[in-house]
Amino acid sequence: MTFTYTNDQGFPHHVCDIHGIRVSQLPKESNPSITQDTANATNTTQPPSSTIREWRSLGKGNCGSVWTAGNANWVIKREDCSQTRFLWKEYYIQNRIHSALSDIPNAVLIPHSLWYTSPPDTWHFPEPEMEACNTMCSERIPPLSRSFRDSLIDHAIPKHAESAKQLDTDCIARLYLGKYRTGGNAAHYSLKNLPVWLNVLQELRMPTNEYAAIMGQTLALLHWAAEIDANDVEFVLGSPRQLAGPQSSSLESKIETIAELKYNTSTHLGYGMQQEPSQDLVVDEGSQVSSLWILDFDCCDAITMDVTGAEKAAVAVVRNDPYTPKPCQLEDHDYELWKAFRDAYLAKGAQVVKLRGLDKDLPDIFIQRLELFFQMKKEGKELPKFHRGPFCASLSQQ
Repeated sequence: MTFTYTNDQGFPHHVCDIHGIRVSQLPKESNPSITQDTANATNTTQPPSSTIREWRSLGKGNCGSVWTAGNANWVIKREDCSQTRFLWKEYYIQNRIHSALSDIPNAVLIPHSLWYTSPPDTWHFPEPEMEACNTMCSERIPPLSRSFRDSLIDHAIPKHAESAKQLDTDCIARLYLGKYRTGGNAAHYSLKNLPVWLNVLQELRMPTNEYAAIMGQTLALLHWAAEIDANDVEFVLGSPRQLAGPQSSSLESKIETIAELKYNTSTHLGYGMQQEPSQDLVVDEGSQVSSLWILDFDCCDAITMDVTGAEKAAVAVVRNDPYTPKPCQLEDHDYELWKAFRDAYLAKGAQVVKLRGLDKDLPDIFIQRLELFFQMKKEGKELPKFHRGPFCASLSQQ
């Protein structure tokens, strides 16, 4: 199965398989076209009816700001924070991951990406002072319950625990299995993106080895099933999923459709894309249940199914420190944590490469390079560099 991924002005046009690996290049005139049903559409996509409620910010990152309305089950991400990071790439990669993993059991949760808009056919906020920009609608990660949040606050920011607990703020926790808290001014931390270090998790007697194993399995799937390097992704704790996802067949159809679209194409008005769900989030504030989620895919890149791809993926994980456990020796304190991550990665990786007929040594090569590159980083040595693309073009290429 093949598809063509394109963008507007000069970005390479490639024929790719369902996992995005380039097969050949085609001249522009050979690219298939796709027609959008916009007969009754205007140039401006209207905001969902839920936006009659008050908008509030859920945070701001390197790529864009994230907003929701009331207790909606979806979020709006605006490309208003960077000139070098692009929401279309995140939209494409996020759907590509869902398509590749739709029939593979996985313990980590990935937000569903619903639609994308870009000027001039763009989605506007009700507030007139907000300029139109590239916008993506995604499933919202349910925040941690107040009970769970307060337990984290007591250990993560003890000096500010009482004042932090008074805040009516949604909490998502970044899971740092590769870093211990060594100090710092806790007053600068945000409950919307609360860092939870390994020693805090250990104090709370949370299942760190289980988290490590889930991270290992997830990275193996992203590398050898979705064929991406997982560069700069974040592992976070939130409440369990409440939004039902589409069937695997519709996911495959959706990613094929998106891949045929030109770069930055609006999908809110057609192409069979999902609309924002109408149901609201309902969080049991006394619950102690949490789920592991993964998000932020705009810096991910394709990898080849060979040694070079394994090395590129290993460099990405090293640079994504401190989420994953660091390699260590048998006598080290965190060896069991590293072993849980490593063994889970190798086991899941072996299943995937066998199923897909890939080189059986690829997962082992990744782990070997990961150990080597972490040691190189520790010694201050420069890590290998790899070409990035074709899933993102600089502004000059658009």
